[in-house]
Amino acid sequence: MTTIPPQAKPVALDVHVASEDLGYPVIVGTGTLRRLGRELLRFHGRTCTVALISDENVAALYGQRARESLEDAGFKVLPLTIPPGEMSKTPERLLDLVGQKAVDLSQVEVL
Repeated sequence: MTTIPPQAKPVALDVHVASEDLGYPVIVGTGTLRRLGRELLRFHGRTCTVALISDENVAALYGQRARESLEDAGFKVLPLTIPPGEMSKTPERLLDLVGQKAVDLSQVEVL
């Protein structure tokens, strides 16, 4: 298992968003994309296969850096792109997409 390097700096703002079905953390600060892998490891506590889901526009700008950060922290990355727009972002659509691309869905965690 990969551990968090001691030089990891605290984030500027770490907020938990509560929702009816599922809560999730939001991290805001300088350099957070570069620290994505370390922060996910800190939050999740272990490495695993993660689905990196982004729309085509955002993936073109930030996808490679996000993937590198996750892989550097020890995560296996399943990169998935969806069309831009809110209609592409329903939970059912995203889970269906992950299921179509994953060799073994039981090995992919939705975080």
